[in-house]
Amino acid sequence: MASDSVHRDRRRTVSAAVRISYGTLWVVTIVAAAAALLTGLAIIEVGPPYDALDASIATAANLLAHNALVALWPLGLTAQRWAETPGSRTVADVVVAGQIVMHGLVVGGAIGQQPELWRYLPHLPFEWLGLALPAAGWLLARDGALTRRTLAGLAATTIAALFVAAVLETWAVPL
Repeated sequence: MASDSVHRDRRRTVSAAVRISYGTLWVVTIVAAAAALLTGLAIIEVGPPYDALDASIATAANLLAHNALVALWPLGLTAQRWAETPGSRTVADVVVAGQIVMHGLVVGGAIGQQPELWRYLPHLPFEWLGLALPAAGWLLARDGALTRRTLAGLAATTIAALFVAAVLETWAVPL
């Protein structure tokens, strides 16, 4: 019985960390889109959207590989125990938060400049999940609540989310 309670508490903790990371990413994206739409303020300037990707297995595989490198590194910091040292924990806090904020600002700004870009982003919920899961792992690690099992689960779920994102980004775009 006690282990069931601990397992349930751990699931709630993981769920809360994922909600914080994923929610933050979406809030920043929406705020940046609104700011760009209403004021013209954006990090980068973008032109009209178009499908620039070849619809092939190689494209999807390359997207998955690239996005995995971009997304998974916070879990590497947890595996290297950065959360246990105050200096490295502070640096990691800044760069993990920076990754979430910058992705939201760039994509939100692009959407605000070119609202029709939404049609080209069916993959975004999965890609954002792929960014949020490792950040959630970092939150858990810094609180001392990340187990090896949870770390492995977050890594596997991140890869699965990024796989779905790569498939959608490759094939589910307007013609």
